[in-house]
Amino acid sequence: MKKLVSLLLIAAFVLAIAGCGKNEESAELGKISMWTWLGSEEVWGGKTKDIMAMQDFAKTMKVDLDIINPSGDAGEAFNLMMTKGDKLPDMVFYSWSPKRVMDYSKKQRIVNIAPYIEKYMPNFNKLLQSNPRLKAQMYTEDGGVYYLPWISMDKIFYEGMMMRGDWLAAVNMPAPTTVDQLHATLLAMKKQADAGKLPGTGGSKFLGFSGFPLQFYKWLYGFGTCHEFQLADDGKTVEYGPTTDNYRKAMVYFNTMYKEGLIDPDIFANDGDTYKKHHLANQTACFVDNLGTFEQIQKDAAGLNNKIDYVAVPYPLYNGEAVPREYNSTAKRIAQPYGFALTVKNEQRLIKILQVMDWKYSAEGQTLFNWGVEGKTFSKDANGAKVYSDLIMKDPKYAPGIAQSKYVKVDFTVEDTQTVWALVNDFGKNVYKVWANTNSKYAYEPTLWYTADEMAIMGKTQTDINTYRDEMRDKFVAGKLDPRDDAVWKNYLETLTKMGQGDWLKVEQAAYDRFTARLK
Repeated sequence: MKKLVSLLLIAAFVLAIAGCGKNEESAELGKISMWTWLGSEEVWGGKTKDIMAMQDFAKTMKVDLDIINPSGDAGEAFNLMMTKGDKLPDMVFYSWSPKRVMDYSKKQRIVNIAPYIEKYMPNFNKLLQSNPRLKAQMYTEDGGVYYLPWISMDKIFYEGMMMRGDWLAAVNMPAPTTVDQLHATLLAMKKQADAGKLPGTGGSKFLGFSGFPLQFYKWLYGFGTCHEFQLADDGKTVEYGPTTDNYRKAMVYFNTMYKEGLIDPDIFANDGDTYKKHHLANQTACFVDNLGTFEQIQKDAAGLNNKIDYVAVPYPLYNGEAVPREYNSTAKRIAQPYGFALTVKNEQRLIKILQVMDWKYSAEGQTLFNWGVEGKTFSKDANGAKVYSDLIMKDPKYAPGIAQSKYVKVDFTVEDTQTVWALVNDFGKNVYKVWANTNSKYAYEPTLWYTADEMAIMGKTQTDINTYRDEMRDKFVAGKLDPRDDAVWKNYLETLTKMGQGDWLKVEQAAYDRFTARLK
């Protein structure tokens, strides 16, 4: 009897210790503080904590989330917070470029989570092990991992060119597919506009091709080049697009277009409001942007009793190839540079937070952050495919893309690209199909990790070279300098060399070679 009582007491004591330990662990974790900028929440006037998925996530994981949104400029708030370095939140969601990662890891602001992934983050680890490119994009040269990324496994089709379909009909021409066809199409439209015959122009000055400069210059793809680093035709050699012969040909082409009045002279202003006004005033024929921007311009035009009809235009074909080249490196990006870096120094607390965050990479977590809650924000059709509910698709105030952000947070998990298709009508689906038909083989790798010495070389050269490149590019286009002049072009190349462009190119080649070796 005494032995039985003793065993019962021991068992009770053990249970008491176990229960006490569990309570201590919960108390130790307490609130998890999370700093993140405002995305579309800012449009509909909410905070990240108001998003349904965030509330459901906290409830499912039984944690208390303290979600902090900066007021004012997010970049300034981030820099001040990270520079100061005291009282940092547990997690910081921001844009984590290789340089930023290296800077803040060296300053011990953010923590290397690589030693904990295999044991404590099974969902995230499974993703890393299943995709060599994702793994290579995440692990630094010293084998570290410093943030939990937004992951995009499939290609996204957000951006491309649109042209006035009613104007194409007026000049009896199809949507252009080459740089020569674009030139001929815009010339025909200008001739009609100057004669007062182009629909809606009413004698207003024709400005041709407009938009943000960086988007406009994607028309370089039709010359087999871009304004950044790219891969040569062998698919292995890194080259700097702005030093190639093809780039020079593109500058001559743009200069010709500019002199003929086929390029909006305000294109260098980098002011979206300006070029949108030109579109609404029926002065410009085409530009490169995302589908939402085109839809908003059409909506705004309708409010002015102006009907704008857009047709999707593919990136231009190069050298007789059947599929347009895509030099935008994001086409190869799986680990987006946006995600959560952790600042927690206490190992036990760090592990617990990582376990909580790992759930967002599970099947259930991916569904919640992409689609929301079944029966509320989505359902399944007869074929089992997910479809958003009227709560998102028929919001009385906001377009589906904005309304979606009130309920889900796609950039916190693995993006399901089916959500892109779910938010658009048949016209939008056709637009995305046109834009998606590209070959990204020659696009540069978006995420390369560098050594400290390589970073030092880039630090001495990168900013000055980019600034000079942009200045010269705009001067070539506007005719302030003639790219046809051999002496001018020679001086341009020699100046880049003096600035250290060759040294930077060697750094990129070495980093790219190391990256590709990881994929084997």
